[in-house]
Amino acid sequence: MTFRWHESGCRRPEVSTLSGTPCCHYCFALPSLEDAGNNPDIPIAQPPQLGNRAQMGLAWPSVVNYTNETMSSDGEASCYQQSRISDEEGPGKNNGQDQGSFPALKSPTRTSPETLSHGDIRLLRLRPAPADDPIHANIEIVHLQDPLLPRYEALSYTWSDDSGDSDRSCPVFLGVYWDIAYVTHNCERALRAIRDHKVDRLIWVDSLCINQSCLDEKSQQVGLMREVFSKASKVIAYLGGESPESSTALRFLRETSIAGPITSEITTVIDRDLRKCLRVLFQRPYFTRLWAVQEILLAKDLEIVSGRHSASWPKWISKLVDPSLQVPPWLFRDQSWYGFTGQDLLHILLKTSPYECSDPRDRVFAVLGLIYKNDITADYRLPVESIYTGITAYIIKNCTMMDVLSLTGTNKRTFNTPSWVPDWSQKSVRVFPNNLLGPEGEFLAEDGILQLSTRVTFHGIVDCNQETQISADTGSMRICAVKLCDITGMVCNRKDYTYIVMQIGQRGTFIITLPGPRYEISTDAVFLLSGWDHPVILRYHGDSDTYSLVSPCILSFGPPPSRTWFSPWEPKTSYSRQDGIQVSAFVPEEHDLLLEFHSRLQEICSIPTSLTSQQDTSPCLSTITNSTLSFFLLSLTSLRDIETRLRKAWDQSNRRMRWMFHDQAAIWKLMQEMSRGHVDRLSGEGEIRLEKSESICLAKYCSFEFPTTYQWDLRRFCWSFLRPPVPDLAATEHGWSPVFDELSSQLREIRIWTKATEQLLQVFEFTQRVLSDDWIVYPGNGLRRKWFDNYQNFQHAMGGAMQSQAQPTVHIDASCLWDWEEFETHLRARERLWDQEVPRELDPSMNSNVAAIIGLKSLGLDFYTKRTVRIR
Repeated sequence: MTFRWHESGCRRPEVSTLSGTPCCHYCFALPSLEDAGNNPDIPIAQPPQLGNRAQMGLAWPSVVNYTNETMSSDGEASCYQQSRISDEEGPGKNNGQDQGSFPALKSPTRTSPETLSHGDIRLLRLRPAPADDPIHANIEIVHLQDPLLPRYEALSYTWSDDSGDSDRSCPVFLGVYWDIAYVTHNCERALRAIRDHKVDRLIWVDSLCINQSCLDEKSQQVGLMREVFSKASKVIAYLGGESPESSTALRFLRETSIAGPITSEITTVIDRDLRKCLRVLFQRPYFTRLWAVQEILLAKDLEIVSGRHSASWPKWISKLVDPSLQVPPWLFRDQSWYGFTGQDLLHILLKTSPYECSDPRDRVFAVLGLIYKNDITADYRLPVESIYTGITAYIIKNCTMMDVLSLTGTNKRTFNTPSWVPDWSQKSVRVFPNNLLGPEGEFLAEDGILQLSTRVTFHGIVDCNQETQISADTGSMRICAVKLCDITGMVCNRKDYTYIVMQIGQRGTFIITLPGPRYEISTDAVFLLSGWDHPVILRYHGDSDTYSLVSPCILSFGPPPSRTWFSPWEPKTSYSRQDGIQVSAFVPEEHDLLLEFHSRLQEICSIPTSLTSQQDTSPCLSTITNSTLSFFLLSLTSLRDIETRLRKAWDQSNRRMRWMFHDQAAIWKLMQEMSRGHVDRLSGEGEIRLEKSESICLAKYCSFEFPTTYQWDLRRFCWSFLRPPVPDLAATEHGWSPVFDELSSQLREIRIWTKATEQLLQVFEFTQRVLSDDWIVYPGNGLRRKWFDNYQNFQHAMGGAMQSQAQPTVHIDASCLWDWEEFETHLRARERLWDQEVPRELDPSMNSNVAAIIGLKSLGLDFYTKRTVRIR
């Protein structure tokens, strides 16, 4: 916006300067500049404020496919408050911090510049004049694609000067009317420094070539920055006023540029004093500005100006690289500072994060021009939260670069963005997961447990076809995830990081490491997210059934505090700290083998009884994988040997004594005798005897202790052979039965059979605990529970009938009885399952990935139970 100081009837302005002040010889008007900086009438633009996070109305960038959930009641898709707009700082320099105002004018009239068409830019034709004369220039509109585009130069500078003054109180006169536009002191000095005394100079300068009061134009013009600076014949970098050090440094650069390519010998002439001058030069505020990075990187040729001195930047200066010179690395313009597609955007954002800008939105906007194939345009009408959320959504959805999540976390958030969105306003950003544990000992000198731990890395575990969705309304992200484990244990805070120690008895210790010195355990769990191999900590919010992303983390496994360590890996497959424990997704061939092996197992497990039934639908791949791996884990334990030993003992007793239990009258009579106390040693406690190697094997692979102690009951065992109807107990009592006499004489052997049965049922139940929900229909599941429940039902139905002399009226049904046929069917099915050989390609002793997965699964990690989580 400019101001016209002529009288309203002035039609033929004839302006000349009188003692440094413009004067119109047609209307005799003079601009009044005495009150510069004291006019408070013009409001200063600030980035719009986000009103309600629940109504973000995300639509930027336009190439991102957002998901619509709700609309606000008034039909608006967004909820943020637009600030008042006026003359404001150009792209990226000092937007929103200018507290200066404008001088009082003689008959002031505001004028707006001519509207630009798409692809048009304004150029400033800087008129020649003596050094102290007012700055006068004409505005010309050109099209960047015009083959006759005139040669022009682009001015690069900082709005603030060395003292930090960014007030726009210096007049620049434009056009035939010498309309006044106000710029900062530093911009005014830059224009004076580059103004020629004899000829025009055609330049582009943001504060005068972009209508700062029009946000649409400002956004559109920022989208042209790449072309503006790359098509300029030269970029002039104005560093500020001159100093003895800058004069010496620029003289050296000028001589170096003239001398041509540098040989190795010339580096010897950079003595201590010159090095100091160069360091002082490169410490100028200009080299800390974010917009300067893009402007220099896009330049064909670069001229550095400081006061009256200037020098062309030598293209071969890279041979002078010396850390002590502190040369900004982007001045060498190597390829790492440029991007080809959006895939390179995250890398560029990280490299430019240490540099400064006043408008936090320019953290994003100021680097878009460095991407060759860029499909994003700046939009200064949007609040910071929308820009930061939008650019993160673009990186995740359009570029599939989930590494952006390594910059996230709930700590030190400046803006009200979703927890999965990085705070791009932070000056320094460290990609956390890859470097916290390295180099060796960098952070770990005081933490022996971390030094002894082995990092667990993941590769492609959460392979989900479900597209990640981002709500346009709330900014929440719906993503497929796997919950590895809940977080419990002891929190240890350090200066730069925190770790949580989760002890698993003698089986080892999980260590969860995250950046930052402050962390408190809440409703937190470690998750893997679809498309990213680094674990994250998510905090659950039950009131809204959502999560917040607390931080990325590192999962490590180490020894327990005790000397004894029952690691789930054999020494030959142990993992070094350097290599880590690597867990990868199965390749298609392995998936086929898993499916085939699971099909064999499922066929054996398909026992249509009261406890198990056929599944109505085929299990999904994750369920198949989980259940098959659980069987692999079971096969690694010593349960097979234990059960085989018990089964042989049970079969031997069954063959020798089963015939006696076909006589129902004899069994009922024996039950009567036991209920009346005529038989001793009716019950007791026993112990399942295990070899030492069997105990160690169970301790390595099972997350809970194997219960070696069991309770046996002779009455319960004899009950299991009863069949309805209940006979005449009085008649049974007085009748003679040779089978009863045989039963009475074999009580010692029957007790052995009783104990074998109880032990087998206890192994069945322990197997069920190991398999958990992975095998609902595994043979033997629920049998021990049924054993106790049905006997209790029988006792309740009989009451005191066993001790009564009269014939009781008792009716018992299947819930009061035991089915030995069912038991044996399950027992034989389990025997066939134990005989199944794991495919060689999936054998944990041969396949380190399977060994890692099974070992970690045995420690409580879950890799294959997928769910959709909403991260707000």
